Parts: sequence; structure tokens; C-alpha cells
Amino acid sequence: MSAQHPLNVALDTPVAGRYETADATFRMSTRSRFKAVLDVLLVFAVFFLIAGRPTPDTNEAHYLTKAKHFWEPRWIEHDFFLSSSDSHVVFYRTFGWLTTVLSFDRAAWCGRIAIWFLTACAWRRLSQVFVTGFGSAAITAVAALSLNAHFQMSGEWFVGGCEAKGVAYACVFWGLADLVLCRWNQAFIAFGIGSAFHVLVGGWSVLAAGFVWLGDRRSRPALKQIVPGLCVGGLIALAGIVPGLALSRGVDSESVAIANRIYVFDRLAHHLWAGAFFAKFGLRHFALCGAWGLLCCIVPADGPRRRLRWFTLASITASLGGLAISYASPEPTSWAAALLKFYWFRLSDVVTAVSVVLELAAVAAQQSGRPVLRKVAIGLLLLCGGLHFASIWRERSAADGLPRGEAVVDAPTLERWLDVCRWIRQTTPRDALVLAPRAYTTFKWHAERAEFVTWKDIPQDARSLLEWERRLQELYGPNERWVNYIPHDQMLRVCRKYGITHVVTYAEPPLALPVVYRNDVYVVYAVEPRGDGP
Repeated sequence: MSAQHPLNVALDTPVAGRYETADATFRMSTRSRFKAVLDVLLVFAVFFLIAGRPTPDTNEAHYLTKAKHFWEPRWIEHDFFLSSSDSHVVFYRTFGWLTTVLSFDRAAWCGRIAIWFLTACAWRRLSQVFVTGFGSAAITAVAALSLNAHFQMSGEWFVGGCEAKGVAYACVFWGLADLVLCRWNQAFIAFGIGSAFHVLVGGWSVLAAGFVWLGDRRSRPALKQIVPGLCVGGLIALAGIVPGLALSRGVDSESVAIANRIYVFDRLAHHLWAGAFFAKFGLRHFALCGAWGLLCCIVPADGPRRRLRWFTLASITASLGGLAISYASPEPTSWAAALLKFYWFRLSDVVTAVSVVLELAAVAAQQSGRPVLRKVAIGLLLLCGGLHFASIWRERSAADGLPRGEAVVDAPTLERWLDVCRWIRQTTPRDALVLAPRAYTTFKWHAERAEFVTWKDIPQDARSLLEWERRLQELYGPNERWVNYIPHDQMLRVCRKYGITHVVTYAEPPLALPVVYRNDVYVVYAVEPRGDGP
């Protein structure tokens, strides 16, 4: 491949020895501010094309309704989930005000744009440590997103909807760029900010950075030199740590143990317990880990690559620790739940993909030596990007424009769901309490009325988590999942006990309750407050 080929221009590096003068190199690459801004916008465009789905995305209704309630406590003040403890206070403070002046859809898009732009800046900065040249950060971004999407194990992602961990990963990438350039104090401050937004994403990054400090003896600073960054970052992180520690306050240890088991083994096993996902996704993730290990063996490590490798090894080690705990407890146990609730697989899902891409990018950027390996690296990066865009196109064609956060099968059903929610918002009292289908996630988003309980909106504090489980069991029992099949007497008993005023469910089979609104898919029933109802 000639030196004039556009791929060589995009994946070019400056003079040899750039890592020894990394700060100067970074300044050289940003002299043209206009070019740097365009480069960031290219990365942002990648994020937009890949993650720019219709609102709400998977977790946006969960986060943004909670954020609105944080700013306006009287909004749906009787909703069980919204009234539970707040674990992402910094995110709610930072983004919640948008929901007070904009619709949820517009607030979500404003939040997405801000988060994607922050992540694009951080990603370009990290990518530029290993490969410079206009457009190179966009190439590495789409390749990293591809590997993360197709080789993750526990469902973790770093670019998506408007939620706390999106901001946290922007901080992690910014801090990782500092870490590989030996700016330890700046790195710990960035990780501290990430921890404030999402304590587990930032917290695992801090632990991984400590692993790097222990392992990279060649260039690590003395402990006293990084104390300022640890102290400042730790103080900032308290904004995320303190709400997390408060989640079990005032609850006895036995109840906390039960809440942990519900959280880990019943509700979030697909993220937390390897027994629920390893057979399906584990081998492909560890194949990616094997590819990373192969790259480490065949490509010599300089300073930044060495520190990135230690960071990646730390994330994989945490994942192996999660596997060990999971398989040491094949049945739900209190001790395993107490450990697994900390998301041991989270960092490896993201960092392994990122590390493989940056290793390939560094190889592709080499000006001399191993030309075949360089061409293979360039080809792999472009192949990853191309295949991912193809998979996104297929996914969106199959979804037919439906938001990922909606639990409906097609556009006509979504329109009927919106119709019912609109009627409830416009007709029912503001203090109405509604029993909606338990698998649906957007009732509060559209109807702005309190819900009795829903599967998606799981509280974070132990006391509320036990109440969440109690409500589900009392209403549905161990097997029933649909309102329509709950025995009439049982439903009435629960509705009157908790003050439920309306029931929203499917039109068939009908319930023996007064119908106040219906369309061809959903029905709204009224619940009589006294025992002389139907």
C-alpha cells in the first residue's frame, strides 16, 4: 500500500519515538483547532449513526422519569419506583432539569447529544495516543463499537441512550488517555468524576488503574506523587459513593441478603451471574480476550501500550473473578449475591474491545516493519466497521422504526399504546394509581401517572427492592405474567389494598371490571373503591 493511500493518511503517525514525547505530539495534533473539531464531529457522527435510535432507548424511560421526579418531587409523587432512593444523584442533578422544560423525547435527545459529544472528545483523545491523522478516531470508534456489540458477555455498552453510564464511560476514556501517558493525577480525577456519575463504572476503573500502578514498575510514579489525584478524585467520587452506601441503611442484614439475591439472581442475572449468560456469550468474549493476548505476544509494547495492557488485564481478571464466584455458587446464595451485585463483568466487556482496536490501530499506524501485519490490521479495522454498520442496518430494518424501549411488536400496536396513555394523561386524576402490563417500560413516560409495579423499574435500595418483589408476588404469583390471567378476586384484593384506581391491559380476554376506555388492542378499566363493585 503506497504512502499516498487515503487509509495510510487516516492511520498515519508522526515521527518515530512519538510516545517518548507524547505531550508534544498531542499539542502538534491539535494546532489546527478547526481540524480537531471536525475530527471530533466525525466520531460524533459515528455515534449518531449507530446509537441514534428513536426515543426512548432501552433505559431512558427508567432514568429520565426518575430524573424528572428528582427535580419535581410532586410529579407522580405516589409512584412506588420514583419515590424509592436515588442512586445516581449526580446524573439526575446534571440532566434532570431538561425534563422540566422539555418533553421526555426532546430531553432524551439533548442528553444523548451532550453525552455523545463528551464521549467523542474523550475517544478522540484516547485514540490519538496510538494513532493520529484526520479520521483515524472515527475508524477506531466504529471498530470498537463493533467488537463491543458482538463480543460482549454480560450486555455492557459504552455509547447508547441518555443515562448515567454513558457519561461515566466518557470520563473513563478521558482518564485512560491520561493514564497511558503517565498523567496519573489527572487520570484519577477523571475516574473520580466517572464514579460520581456511575459509581461502578468509575470504581472498577479506579481499581484497574491501581492494578496498572502495581504492575508497571518501569514507569510508575511514587505513591506520594499520585496522592493529590487520589484525594481529589476520591472526594469527587463521594457524590456517587455516598448514595450507594445509603441503599442499605436502616435495613437488617437478613433483609439485605434477601434483597441482594433478588437483585442478582432473579432480576439482573443476565448482567451479574455468569450461569445466566456464559454458555451463550462467554466463549465469544473470551475468544476476543484470546485475540488480545495474541496481539500482546506478537506486537512489542512501548510505554502507553504497556499501561493499556495492564489496564485490560485488570478488567479481564475482574471478569474471571466474577466467573469464579458464579460457578462457586451454582445456586443462589447470600455470599455470592453480596459480591456479584458489583458487576464484575462490566469493564471487560468494554475495555477488551477498546484495547484490541487500539492495538490494531497502533500496528496499522507503523511506518516501518511488518508491512503485512500493518495491512492486516487496517483490513480488520475496516472490516469490523463495515460489518457493524451492516448489522445495525439489519437490526433497524427488522425493528421497523420501533424504539427499543417500547415492549410492542409493531407500529400499529405502538400507536394503540400511545393512544391509551394519552387518554389516561388527559382524563384521569393526577393522583391516579394504575396497574399496567408488567413488561411495559414507558407508561410513566407517556401517561405521566403512577404505576403500581413494573418489572423494568426495579428500585436500588434494599427496603424498596423487597417491596418490589412483594408486590410482584402478591399480584402475579410465581407464574402469571399478564394482568388478564390473574383471578378476579385476587386482582380486586390487591387493587383495593394499594389504592389502584385503573387497570390497563389487553382487550382479550376481558376482565370483569367497568370499561372506561378501549381501542382494538388495549382496555382501561376502572376499579371500584368499595367492596360492592363487580
